[in-house]
Amino acid sequence: MRKDAARNHEAILTAAIDVLGRAPQASMREIAEASGIGRTTLYRHFADRRALVSAIHAHVAGEADAISRAALGEHDDPVEVLAGLAADLAALGDRYRFLEHTAETRPAAERDADGEERLRRYVAFHQQAGGLRGDLDPQWVLEAFGALVTAAARAATGDGVDRLRMLRRTLRILLAP
Repeated sequence: MRKDAARNHEAILTAAIDVLGRAPQASMREIAEASGIGRTTLYRHFADRRALVSAIHAHVAGEADAISRAALGEHDDPVEVLAGLAADLAALGDRYRFLEHTAETRPAAERDADGEERLRRYVAFHQQAGGLRGDLDPQWVLEAFGALVTAAARAATGDGVDRLRMLRRTLRILLAP
């Protein structure tokens, strides 16, 4: 992509995330206006709204992968690393919660098999090393981890419950040896 095309692409994504965050059913015209780029240019980058929402999903997946890679590279207590990772991923999910309310559903993309395998290996390694409970199947730990992150991201905000603190506490109880 040329530099100006890459700038336009990024401007459209940034504007779409902002606009759809406030109004999940916003039109492509509203997104084009917010990006400062004409509708023709917007449609050159994204053939339709579904393609734009799919690109936002890919953007979120990239952010999640970067968060995961950074967290799993830490050499701290693995219970704390996973609790922190869960809180960061839940916050990411909360930030992009609007995607659940767009007319388009999440694309039927394959799961992040590499990311899941990296996390499964991390869990299995630290179970063997004694830093995490060793009596739980690593795949089950991954499933429970994902369910807790999703629940924390979807939980109501402003209800007086510190969701991320509760998530961290639950994972400490679940994972501590």
